[in-house]
Order: sequence, then C-alpha cells, then structure tokens
Amino acid sequence: MSASEGLYRVGEVARRTGVTVRTLHHYDEIGLLSPSHRAAGGHRLYTAADLGRLQQVLSLRQLGFSLDEVRDCLGAPGFDPLTVLRLHLARAREVLKAQHELCGRLERLTTAMARAEDVSADDFLRTVEATMSVEEHLKTANAHFNLPPEQAEALAAHWAKFSKADIEAVQNEWPVLFAKLRAAMEAGTDPASPEVQALAARARELTRMFTGGNPAVSDQLKQRYESDPQFQSRAGYDPALWEYMGRAHAAAAKKS
Repeated sequence: MSASEGLYRVGEVARRTGVTVRTLHHYDEIGLLSPSHRAAGGHRLYTAADLGRLQQVLSLRQLGFSLDEVRDCLGAPGFDPLTVLRLHLARAREVLKAQHELCGRLERLTTAMARAEDVSADDFLRTVEATMSVEEHLKTANAHFNLPPEQAEALAAHWAKFSKADIEAVQNEWPVLFAKLRAAMEAGTDPASPEVQALAARARELTRMFTGGNPAVSDQLKQRYESDPQFQSRAGYDPALWEYMGRAHAAAAKKS
C-alpha cells in the first residue's frame, strides 16, 4: 500500500512531517496516535484521519500541553478540533509578527554595516529587543498554563484587547507592587490596614486584567506559583509574601 492509495507508511510520514519514526512509534505505544491499518509484516499505515490526529497532537504540544494532557483533551467528550486550529493559528500569527519585525531590524543592521555606516546604540537595543521578543514567543508555548483549548482561546482573545504598552505597564507595575507589600510585611503592618488593603486591591485588579476574570486561569496561576520552581524563580515567588497577601485578601473578603 502507498500514499497514492491513501495510506502512508511510518517512514513516509516521518520524512514528510519531520516527526521521527521513534516518536511515531512512541505515540502508538502510549495510545496517543495508533495507525488505522497494518501492512503485511506489521508495518504501520496511516490514513488521512490519522494524519489529522497527528496535526492535532502537534498543535496541542506546541501550545504547551503534556502528552498526557493531549491524550485527555483529544479523548474528551465534545472535543472540537476547530478550536485547536484557531488557537494554534493565533499563536503562529503572534510568532510570525515578532519574527517579521526581527527580520526587518536585522536587514537594516546588515545594510548599515555593509555600507560601513554608524549604527546607533538605540538600533542595537531595538534589535536585541526584537530578538528577545521572538525568543519569548518560542519559549511561551505554555503561556496559557495548559488550559483546555476553549479557555486558552478565550484568554488569548482577552489579551488581544490590550496594546503592547498596556501589557508592559502591568508587567512593570508588579515588581513595584510586590516591593511595597514586602516593605509592609517586614514592617509588621496589619494586613487589614488601609495601606495594605489598597495594595491587595490593586493586586486583585492586576490579576483580573491578566486572567480576564477567568477563575480557571486564576486557579492554574495559583497552582503554578505554589508548585513550579522555575515559574517561582521567574516570578520572584516568596512563600512568606504570598501568605501575607492571602491574609490581606481574606481580610478584604470579611469586609465585603
């Protein structure tokens, strides 16, 4: 059987897609993607439907899902492949936009240096910024905290409402807010005091801006703060400060 008959051997699939034969065998072994047919001798043969499932697997993987989460997602009642495609398309467009900007800056630098023209520090800084933006996009496949596709798509749509400047302003405000909360904690200020309550209220507001008011995202974010060492390191997680903020939020809840 051959591709012309609508069936593809595992070697052909590997050659055409770049997914290794070993990976395809592994997907089969764990029940994530099992080919619909076998040739004489047990050779795996993939149909168009099998390849469609492979595309879904790879889209979800690029969006940050673990293999177990991919399997659960694909097997969930009411699973909608179109949702995954839309979410993956949105992510690809984000990456493409960042890469396009980087290409433009690299081209301008290349032209300037080829002509022995002076390149300003600002030009170098902006090129580095564009480089880091692409790297960040490529490293944030897990940006939606492994949410189900429909929730991740809603979160992406929420973020799209804000400009880059808005997002940067929020990112820059968090360290300042944490520093003020830490100072209050170290000074022994009562979490129920007006000063701390104002800071805690702003923290809740920033969180709502980030999550779009989605409790599932808030819960996932809280879990990562408490259990993911790498995420804790990047976010500057401090258990004592987290507990202090929790007491402030609890005091606010009692007043409401």
